[in-house]
Amino acid sequence: SKRAGTSVKLTIFRDGKDIERYVTLKSRNDESGSKAVNISDKGNVDKNMDMNEYTFDGIGMTTRNMSSDELKEYKVDHGVLITGVKEFGKAYNQRIGENLVITSADRKNVDSVSQLKKVIEKKKGEAVLLKLVDSQGNSRLVGIDVPK
Repeated sequence: SKRAGTSVKLTIFRDGKDIERYVTLKSRNDESGSKAVNISDKGNVDKNMDMNEYTFDGIGMTTRNMSSDELKEYKVDHGVLITGVKEFGKAYNQRIGENLVITSADRKNVDSVSQLKKVIEKKKGEAVLLKLVDSQGNSRLVGIDVPK
């Protein structure tokens, strides 16, 4: 019943604690193709909790942590799922698409969005090598420039 642009408060129960998150809703037709929302930490939030989703604006892609069922579906032990790719962004131009799994970045296994973010932040102004896996188990390596 809420409209795009409306900020709403979510209460999430995780690890025996209530965590509050504020999100701004986006329209389904948003150019990023993502149904994700802008998450901001307000209120009482556990700072050690891993982020679930992150948008790499300079690269033009959104990733999120995978559930154990998704890991089984993709036949991988670890990785993050690409949920959105901005048209004509760096990821798009490197033929990186939605529903691919990033299993490693610069030959380091990626278990979470925050791990991927750390690797990419260290490589600003350079290139990062990503290992991608599709739903059929095919993998490929892709180099992508990370803007400063």
